[in-house]
Amino acid sequence: MSSSNLRDFAHALETTGSVDAAMDILQAEVGRLGFPLVDYSYLPVPRLRTGEWRAPPLKTRNFPRGWDRQWDKHRRHDPYFHACFEGRRFVDWSDVQHRTNLCRRERDCMTYLADHGIYRGLTIPIHLAGGRFAFITVAGDGPKESWEKRVALSRETLFFLAHYFHHVLISRFGRPFAPAGCHPLSPREAECLHWAARGKTAQETAIILTLSVETVRIHLKRTAVKLDAANRSHAVAKALSLGYIDPVA
Repeated sequence: MSSSNLRDFAHALETTGSVDAAMDILQAEVGRLGFPLVDYSYLPVPRLRTGEWRAPPLKTRNFPRGWDRQWDKHRRHDPYFHACFEGRRFVDWSDVQHRTNLCRRERDCMTYLADHGIYRGLTIPIHLAGGRFAFITVAGDGPKESWEKRVALSRETLFFLAHYFHHVLISRFGRPFAPAGCHPLSPREAECLHWAARGKTAQETAIILTLSVETVRIHLKRTAVKLDAANRSHAVAKALSLGYIDPVA
């Protein structure tokens, strides 16, 4: 990837107006490297304290039509996501496919993707402060030898593109996904709980958000009711575990 292409990629990302437009820019760049499919995910809380995996939300480009029709029942058991979370640099899907310790649900997920023609992929993990996690996957097809050559030529460039893309997205747009499923908290309620998680009193939060102290207290009481929490601390813990607010860095 030439320095001029890097500059163009960076400029396009830094001036784009939306997350979806940024995904188009990313797809165009990885497409030039020979990878027609790309996805991106970000999870403030990848795993619950019970060890259960959270279902990663995805933004995709060029995936086959209808591939996600039954994806909701598989996404939590995606073995490539699991392997990616355990890794630091790259996860080539072929390495995961040869594992003998995959559970039935992980194999079902792998088969589901393969049935839709998605079976060659490279996933780049992005480990972040506070336990946050993101990843970008590029995928394609063709003979094994051709795939391996593309990967060997592009690994380091893909590593840079993935990390730079995520950095710009978070810097410009904040959280790129709403938490999976129904989000019961209003933006103001989530903000008040965000500051409560960081040890701020209602008085301090009121100053930060330019609200009255009573309004902050009302928002915090509503979060406890909506989350079926016994008190403010319990509401914070539940909101963190469900991904409704980000972990404290």
